[in-house]
Amino acid sequence: MRADPQCIPCLLRRALYEANLVDPKKAAIVVAETTRILAEEYDPDAPEVSAKIASKLHSRVYEILGTDDPYKDVKRGSNEAAASLLPRAREMIERSEKPWHTAALISVAGNLIDFGISGAAKDPEEFLEMFGGVVREGFTVDDTEQAFSLLGPGKKAVYLIDNCGEIVLDSLFWDVLRAEGAEVTVVVKGKPILTDATMDDVRDMALEEHADHFITTGSGAVGLEPSSLPLETEKAMREADLIISKGMGNFEALSEEDYRPILYLMRTKCEPIANHANAPLNVNVAKLYV
Repeated sequence: MRADPQCIPCLLRRALYEANLVDPKKAAIVVAETTRILAEEYDPDAPEVSAKIASKLHSRVYEILGTDDPYKDVKRGSNEAAASLLPRAREMIERSEKPWHTAALISVAGNLIDFGISGAAKDPEEFLEMFGGVVREGFTVDDTEQAFSLLGPGKKAVYLIDNCGEIVLDSLFWDVLRAEGAEVTVVVKGKPILTDATMDDVRDMALEEHADHFITTGSGAVGLEPSSLPLETEKAMREADLIISKGMGNFEALSEEDYRPILYLMRTKCEPIANHANAPLNVNVAKLYV
């Protein structure tokens, strides 16, 4: 997805949020540097992919703040909040006539864990309050039936992870896919970026047994940067019978690429994403591209 004018103030707010998390005294410097980067990187006549601009911006903000993971404590709280929901979520799936559909919905509800942007929960406590309502909404855009007809015994699913907390609920979805006979490969971030999950989070939450393989994006780019993907990750995505892409960052990064078939699972938390996906704002989306 190419950067939209609305992406600019959103990125600025996110950078300010990060400064206030780590060192509020550096907020003014962060805002000044963020404004400079946005002025240089955003060309309204030929806009760059929004995720690429975001990656450059956050890299610089982290440098100013002197940290490689400003969300470390927030991510830990997110994982703990999501873990508290596991018994409830597991029961919902077990009672469902379409376990994969319910598991997908629960996974998308986890996409509310995206602190620092509008449309998401502002903290783990608010996420717990919002979870049930978001699941009950169902999908406004629902291509799950067509998507999961592509999977089954011997088929390969590649699952692109988004945020911490969310990954805990994703693990229930991996279980369902594997129960249907699919081989599940999970792709996490190679380095910390925003609240996105890394291999450290997989290990901390003991999620290794829920998927067949875990590989990384090879970097800390927002979404993922195709040009920097490790060969094993590129190969897995190209050979997949279905790529399941979680969250808006991955949608921003990949909607201009040719990876197919790909199912985008996300909550449309901003207008540019909603418009690009031809969906309303603040709804659950399961959109398949083949």
